[in-house]
Amino acid sequence: MGTKSSKSITEPLSDAELEALMLSTKMSKEEISKWHRGFMLDCPSGRLTKKEFIKIYEELFPSVRAKRFCDAVFNVFDKNQTNTIDFNEFILACSLTSRGKSTAQLKASFQVYDNDTNGILRKEEMQKIMKAVHELYAGIKISESDSLKKVNQIMDTFDRNQNGSITKIDFLEGISNDPQIRNAMFKQESLKSLKSQESQE
Repeated sequence: MGTKSSKSITEPLSDAELEALMLSTKMSKEEISKWHRGFMLDCPSGRLTKKEFIKIYEELFPSVRAKRFCDAVFNVFDKNQTNTIDFNEFILACSLTSRGKSTAQLKASFQVYDNDTNGILRKEEMQKIMKAVHELYAGIKISESDSLKKVNQIMDTFDRNQNGSITKIDFLEGISNDPQIRNAMFKQESLKSLKSQESQE
């Protein structure tokens, strides 16, 4: 982001806004400020459309199809269904697959997997998003058998009642305490390594 030229000076985030975003994304003040400058240069209105969001990920990961993953993530943050998100929503969305385990990140992660928004995760929902995550970050399509194996491992760990579904409480507790499962569900890539950051160095 931030490759477009602009004569206007982007108004920086306030200290309070930076502190809140640092807490929710586990990113540094410098990283957030850099992403914000790029965001405002590309989106002077302060809003990012789904098409633009997908384009960003396609530029970051040109060898894979990012649309399936981006659709799931974007829809979580576009609560009013305006087909746009603001910077705070954008940076939290990006941070889901980057680092940390803040409460905001974990709650948003649950929403990404909870496709029908009923507050309960089913095996089919988890398998669908997990395949999209691995396709995006590993650059390959994970097989049905491999994705099902990973989902079954998670279900065995999180499904306390053994009823074939996971509640939000069980999900948040389980993913907080098990970094291996967290990495399997959201590949933990550092935002520092993304091309959009490198292009601004």
